[in-house]
Amino acid sequence: MKQTYFITGIGTEVGKTVASAIVTQALEADYWKPVQAGELDSSDRLTVQSLIDNCNSKSHPETYRL
Repeated sequence: MKQTYFITGIGTEVGKTVASAIVTQALEADYWKPVQAGELDSSDRLTVQSLIDNCNSKSHPETYRL
């Protein structure tokens, strides 16, 4: 059975991206952040990709980039 996890937090620099990387690495899960706001050249998706090292996780592009 496939499970979905949603990581959320209020505010900037509270650790959502690092928490996402830890969960993605530990579960060998895929990562998808549907909306990326702010910095587009160094998005959270790219940060998570740089923090994980398993071959099973896939990082899916954002649907909306603001």
